[in-house]
Amino acid sequence: MNALRQEPQKTVRVKLLGKGVASVPLALFTQLEASIGGRVVLKSHPDYEQLRRPTFNMAIDPFPSAIVMPSDSEDVSQCIKWARNHGIELTVACGRHTVHSSKNDRVTLSLQNMRAVIPIPAQNVVHVQGGARLNDLDRVTGRYNLAAVAGTNYDTGVGGWTIGGGWGFLSRQHGLGVDNLLEVEMVLSNGDIVIANAKHNADLFWAVRGAGANFGVVTRFTFKAHPIESVHGGVMAYPFSAAPAILTLVQETVAQGPRSNVTMAALAYSPGPAGSDKMPIAMLLPIYVGTGTKGDAREDDRKRGRAVLEKQVTAVPNPLFQKVGPLKYHTELQHLLDKVSPAGLKYYEKHLFVKALTADLIQLMLARFHECPHTGAQLIIIPIGGAIGDVTTESSAVASRLKEGFWLISYCSAPNGTDDEYDQARAWAQENARVFEPYRAGLFVNELGGSAGRDIEMESADSSSLMSWSAKDLYGANYDRLIALKKKYDPENFFCNNHNLALGRL
Repeated sequence: MNALRQEPQKTVRVKLLGKGVASVPLALFTQLEASIGGRVVLKSHPDYEQLRRPTFNMAIDPFPSAIVMPSDSEDVSQCIKWARNHGIELTVACGRHTVHSSKNDRVTLSLQNMRAVIPIPAQNVVHVQGGARLNDLDRVTGRYNLAAVAGTNYDTGVGGWTIGGGWGFLSRQHGLGVDNLLEVEMVLSNGDIVIANAKHNADLFWAVRGAGANFGVVTRFTFKAHPIESVHGGVMAYPFSAAPAILTLVQETVAQGPRSNVTMAALAYSPGPAGSDKMPIAMLLPIYVGTGTKGDAREDDRKRGRAVLEKQVTAVPNPLFQKVGPLKYHTELQHLLDKVSPAGLKYYEKHLFVKALTADLIQLMLARFHECPHTGAQLIIIPIGGAIGDVTTESSAVASRLKEGFWLISYCSAPNGTDDEYDQARAWAQENARVFEPYRAGLFVNELGGSAGRDIEMESADSSSLMSWSAKDLYGANYDRLIALKKKYDPENFFCNNHNLALGRL
C-alpha cells in the first residue's frame, strides 16, 4: 500500500534550511516517493511509530516530519536533490546512535534498507553498504574468519561509526576504522554520486575519514579485513576497594604493552546479594585479540599479548566473579559489552582521551564515581595508542592520535527510565567533563553524539552551562583544511545536522 495515501492532510510541517518550521504541500512528498524505489513514511502512517523510535538509546526519541528509506544510491541522490530544491532540512540515519541522525520536524534519510555486506576473502577486503549495522558486518566476515576493524556494539551503524573515526578491539593493532578504509561511494550536496579514494577525489577522501557527515552521505564503504588467529577474554568483578589496584594494573600492563592486549576497566554497579541494593564494583575486562596467521610477523606480539593477559587475570586476588577464557571473535567478543550497556535505556555520555592513568587522576575518578546520585553511573577506561598513533594527525581528519593513552568515558543511564534520574546522570557526566578537562589530550567525534535530544541544541550553541567543545577543539590542526573543503563540497552547509564545521565560518 502506498504510504502517502494514509495521510489525510494537505500539508506537512517541516524544518526548512536556515529557517524555522513551516507547512509545505503534501504533494512534495508524493513527488518524492514517485521518484524513488524506496519508501516515504509520514506521521499518520501505521509504520511511523515503529520506524521513528530509537533502537538503542531511549533518550534519543525524536518525531521527524517524514522518514525516507532509499533502496540504493540513486534514491539517496534523488532525495538530496529534492530536499535541496525545496529548501527542506535532512538528517541522515544509519544505526541512529547519535542525536544528529533524527530530529523533530526534519526529514530523516534512513539508510536502513541498504545493509548489504560483500566480502572478497582472496583480497582481504569487504564492501559494506551505508546502512549496515556492525552485526551485519561481523556476521558475514565471520564466515571467512576475517574481521574489519569494527566497534563494540552490534547495533551501531557502520556509517556513522566509520566517518567519525571508528575505534574497535582491533584498533591498537590496525588503527581506527578510517585507517582501514580504502574507498567510499558517496552522494554530495548537489546529488552527484562520486567515488573517493587515495587517487580519486583524494581531498574528499581525506575529509570523509573523520568529518564525513559534513560532506555527504556515504552509500558504500570498502574496508581492509584481517584474519583472526585467536581470542581470549572475559569479565572479572572485584570489590570497589580494589579499584585503585585495577586501574593501576591497566596503566602498567596496557599503555606500553603488546598491541594485541586490549584490556579495559570500569567502575560500575552490580546487583548485590538477593534482596539487597546494587553495590559499587571495579571491573576488569581482560582482552587479547590475535590477528594474522600462525608463524607470521605478528607472532611475537601475540605471544606477549597472551602473557600479559595471564598476568592481568592473576594480578589482583579474590575477584567476586570471574569468567575468562577462549572466545569467538564475531559472536562472543563482539558481544562482550552487551550486558554492560543493554539496549533500551536512556543513556548519556561524555568523554576525553588521557595520556595516562596517573595516581591523581585515579583518585579523582574514584571520587567522581561516588558523586552520581544513583546506580546508573559508569566510568569506563578503554586503551588507545598503538597503531592509532602510528600515523600522523594530517593523514586523515581525525586529529587526536595518541601513541599511548586511554579513552575515559563517563557513561550513565536512568536505571528506572525516569526523567529525574536521567537529568541527574546527565548533570553528573557534564560535571565530570569539567573536572577531568585538565587531563584532556584529545577528543573523538564518535563519542560526541551520545547526548540526549533535548540537550543537543544547547551543546551545539556551546552553552556556558555545559562542558562542550567547538569544532576547532575537535579537529585541531585539521580544522582550517576542513573548512576549505567544506566551502568546496558543501558551501551552503546543506549537511548541517552533525558536528558542524560551518557554524560562523562559511
